[in-house]
Amino acid sequence: IDDFGTGVATFDYLKRFEVDFIKIDGTFIRALQDGALDQVIVESMVNVAKCLGVRTVAEFVSTASLYETVTALGINESQGYALSPPQPIDHWIR
Repeated sequence: IDDFGTGVATFDYLKRFEVDFIKIDGTFIRALQDGALDQVIVESMVNVAKCLGVRTVAEFVSTASLYETVTALGINESQGYALSPPQPIDHWIR
């Protein structure tokens, strides 16, 4: 489930559909180091995902310290500039 936690991508989807991954929306990830509320929200997403055996992905991980934070929260995978800038498709096909 992409953009989990916003719009229609809610916890209800985890009850109704069999999913392998949830990608936690970047609005929560970007704000993780700014306040406690976003951290509690992300922790709840991770805890529910673990309970269901669903892997988690953090999007918009832009710095090394943010990567450390999402890893410490138990998020399985990350994407963002802290890991690599976007690459043209030719980079991956070679």
